[in-house]
Parts: sequence; C-alpha cells; structure tokens
Amino acid sequence: MRALQRLEVVRVHGKCHKQELEHALQSIRRNEERFRLLSESVPIGIFQADQTGECAYTNMRWQAITGLSLEESLTCQWDDVLHEADRRTAREKWQEAIAHGNGFVDTFRLRRTDGEIRWIQLSMNPVCDDSGVTHIGAIEDITTRKQAEDKLKLSAENLHLAHEAQENNATRLVQLVNELEEAKTRAEAATKSKTEFLANISHEIRTPMTAILGYADLILEQHVSDTTLREPLQTIKRNGEFLLQIINDILDVSKIEAGKLDLEKLRCSPFQAISEVQALMQVRAEEQNLTLAVEYDGPIPETIETDPTRLRQILINLVSNAIKFTAGGSVKIMTRLVQNDKGKNASDSVFLAVEVTDSGIGMTPEQIGRLFQPFTQADTSTTRKFGGTGLGLTITKRLAEMLGGNITAESEVGKGSTFRVIIATGALQGTKMMTGPPSESSSNQSQDFVQEPTPQASEQPGTLQRILLAEDGPDNQRLISFILKKAGYEVTVAENGQVAYDMAMEACDKETPFDVILMDMQMPVLDGYDATRQLRIAGYTRPIAALTAHAMASDREKCLAAGCDEFATKPIDRQRLLETIQNMIDHSKAEQANARTFAAR
Repeated sequence: MRALQRLEVVRVHGKCHKQELEHALQSIRRNEERFRLLSESVPIGIFQADQTGECAYTNMRWQAITGLSLEESLTCQWDDVLHEADRRTAREKWQEAIAHGNGFVDTFRLRRTDGEIRWIQLSMNPVCDDSGVTHIGAIEDITTRKQAEDKLKLSAENLHLAHEAQENNATRLVQLVNELEEAKTRAEAATKSKTEFLANISHEIRTPMTAILGYADLILEQHVSDTTLREPLQTIKRNGEFLLQIINDILDVSKIEAGKLDLEKLRCSPFQAISEVQALMQVRAEEQNLTLAVEYDGPIPETIETDPTRLRQILINLVSNAIKFTAGGSVKIMTRLVQNDKGKNASDSVFLAVEVTDSGIGMTPEQIGRLFQPFTQADTSTTRKFGGTGLGLTITKRLAEMLGGNITAESEVGKGSTFRVIIATGALQGTKMMTGPPSESSSNQSQDFVQEPTPQASEQPGTLQRILLAEDGPDNQRLISFILKKAGYEVTVAENGQVAYDMAMEACDKETPFDVILMDMQMPVLDGYDATRQLRIAGYTRPIAALTAHAMASDREKCLAAGCDEFATKPIDRQRLLETIQNMIDHSKAEQANARTFAAR
C-alpha cells in the first residue's frame, strides 16, 4: 500500500515516466486492490505501519479524521497524530502488544492539524506476510460518544450529591426555608432530585401536622362553647394551615417549573368563585378591621370555561396579600369583562378581569419590578415584618398565564396597590350575561367554626365493621383510632407493613377479614407499597386505602399502581376519610353480594 500511494504521489508531481509508472502500478494493484476497496468503504480510519511505526498506508477516512493530506500521512509516525500527553502511553501499549505477539485497543485523544482535540478509539494488530511483520491499525472518532458519557457521569455525580444533601437537609425542619432554597439551586441540574426532595419535605411536615390539626379539631368539637380554649386552638389551627400553605406553594412552583401542573377546563361560575373567596377571606379581613367589598362593573357571563380550582387559588392569593399589607381601610374585588383586539377569533378576544385594590402600604416602581420573582418580596424589611415565602405572586402569575391571561400591578407608596388579573373565558355563545350574582338561599356569611355531621359506620347485626390501621407514628395511631372508633368502627393497629400483612392474612385464614385496611405508605420494616403488593399477590381482595403525607399527583398514581383502591393525604380530612372508608365498605359488600348471586346461578 505504501508503495502504491508513493507512486501516485510521484505521478501527481510528474517525477517519473508514464510507462514506468503504469508498469509499477499494475504489478502492485493485483495484490492491493481488494484491500484498498475494503479500507475505503468502511467508516473508520485505516492505516498500515512498519516496525518503526512509520505509516505506509492511510485511507481517506484516516486523513479526514486527522486532517493530514495523503503526502503528509506517508511521512509521519502513526502516533504523531495523537495528543502530546497520550503519545507515550500509546507507544508503550503498542510495544507491549508487540512483545506478546498480539494487538491492543484503547481510547486516546487526537490533535488534528487545525488544533482541534478529538477522542478516538485506536486498535492495532500485527499482520505477517512474505516481507515480514506489518501493523494494521484502525481509528474511530468517538468524540460525540465520549462527550455524552462525560455528561452522563457528571449528571450521575450531581444526582448523588443532591441525594446526599436531601437526606441531610430533611432532618432539620427548623431550617426548612433555607434548605428548600438550596435544593432549588441544586435541582436546576437535577429536576428529578428536586422533586423527590420536595416530596420528602412535604411528607415530613404533613405527618406531624396530622396530629396537630387533628387534635385541635377534636378539642374544638368537644369544647365548642369554651371561649378560653376556642381562641388559642383556632390560633394553633390557623398557623398550622399557614405552614401547610407554604409547603403547598413550594410544591406548586416545583410542578409548574417541571411542567407537571395539570389544568382542567370546566364550565364554572365566576360569581361562585368570587363569593367563595369573599367568604373565606372575610374573617381575616375582620381581624384586621378591614372592609372586604365585591363589585361588578357591567354584565358578567354566568359561566366561563376555566379551571375553577386554580381560579380560586389566584383570587385567594391576591386577596390574602391585599389584607396582609393593609393595616386599615378596605380591600375591594372588582370584576368586569374586557376585550382584546389581538384575538384570532371572538373567543380569543374576551377575558374576565378581576382587580383587587387595597388601601395599604403601597410599593415603589423598583419593588413592583421584583414582585413576580420566586422567593422574593418587595424588600427584606417586608419579609421580616409580614412574613411569607414570596411565592404567592409567582404562582399567581404562572397560573394566570396557564389560564390564557396575565397579571399586572399598579401601586403608590402610602396609598395602596391594585393587582389586575385577566383570564380567558372560553366560548361565550349562548351564555347568559348577568350584572350581579344570582340570589342564593344560603348566606355567604362566614362562621368561626362549623361542625359537620360525622359519617357513621353502617349498622351490622352482631358486630362492628373492622378496620386495620397500619401506621407507625404513635400520635397518629391514637388520633386516627379515636376518629374511627368514634365513628363506630372497630380498629386494630399495626405498627409496620410486615405486621399489617401478617394480621390481614391471619384474619382471612380465620374467616374474619378486615372490612378496610388503612395503609400508611411510609413505614419501617416493610413500607405500605410493598405490603400492599404482597397482599395482592397473595390473593387479598378486600379494600385497601393509602394513607400518606406525600401530596404530589404522581404519589396517588404510585399508590394505586401498588394495589390500593383509594388515596387519602395527611393531614387527614376527617369527613372525607370517613366517607371514603364507608364508600369502600359499601362497594365491597355489593361486589360480594353480586358474586354470591352469580355463583348461586
């Protein structure tokens, strides 16, 4: 091959007679033509070197990878193209392979003639022929693959570091805000780790809050007329709910940034949403000696197409902020329909606008410019005096944008602020327009404490309905057991998933199965997920309800995938929990009755 390439060079430069050149080429071509065709057809660089390492042949791919011309490639050593720092290692590996009579494969850096550094995979093998031993080598450009591997390695290291930080930070609840801010910074390079970290923090907060809020509700219920107990208990409950709101805001920001916050579009009443917000915020306004007024400017559609839950969340955030930053005076909610000429069609050009105006402290233009940044308030003195994480307006802005609108703010120091949010209404054809809310028979006046009737266990002849409570926390064991027993159920407690599994299977063997299993998902020895899976694998068909302090949408899917029939979050909603339990029992008994009827046929 080397002789053939040199002769071609000579022909190009006219250094010999044509007859002599053709004669030489014909004698060489018969032995080398097949190798040439093969080497030029493969997508890797091929070269041939003698015992000294001098190149005798290179294909076009080798020349393309190295940047050398044909002439240059025939006047260099095969390792001349390698990076200076790798040449010695490559030469030593080659000499070692020669000593053992075999080849070698390894990865090295290559420096092209234009200075660019590339990664190659180099392989060399000895070949014996009549003229002695020659060495055939191949190089493959693996730069893209190497860069991808380096990125994956870096990502794995970042994930490992983030996981270690998660375990350390989760043990110190008192540093929650600082830890969450640090986690957010780290999670910009590891979204998965951030989601797992926030879910774990949510679990750690919600678990103790289950006992705090649950016992506060129980004592309020038992001492509803005792004013000396009522006020401090309501303070405990209000502050506990505020702490939950903080973690909910942080989870919302995480889901929004990850693109996992799902919206639903339903026909709903804007009048009802505003009325509910007014009723909810009225107590807080009265505590601040504020008047909370609602006005409608012109006709408003009876229903619009939007997400009613997120609409209420937007309005609650705005009204709550207005009340918090207003020491005296008033807060007003003004609603009107507005037009936008930029819409592509009629439904795109109509928006519902809600303005929340207060007579509070107001803001400077610089402070307004920082309003919608995460974890930011007007200034540090605002955080010290009024508290909060600075996430409410960030969430509000993102939700308004997801609902097809936006939010703006106007303010003057010492005179108050106005926040104006607009959202898309959807199609309004055939929708009734109204100048005010429809009359309602029930009053919207809020009450300090309303006791709802507690669902009771269905009457069973001769026995109580039995519930197995799998819960490792002693406080929550006592609280949930008390609630269930008061509702008329017989309760058995298991302190971990393994005990719950054993009790459930033993009860089935004795033909006294539990009517429902309440399965906490985070437990020692065997967690709720594995306990539920093992029960289902063993043929257990009775209802199992997941009881967890994780509140992400994916957590519900994970519990159902493990075999649970229902999903309840902590802190528990007593009314909803009891309704869920009884619905599961009734549904299970109906299925059993249908099965018996079918078998009798």
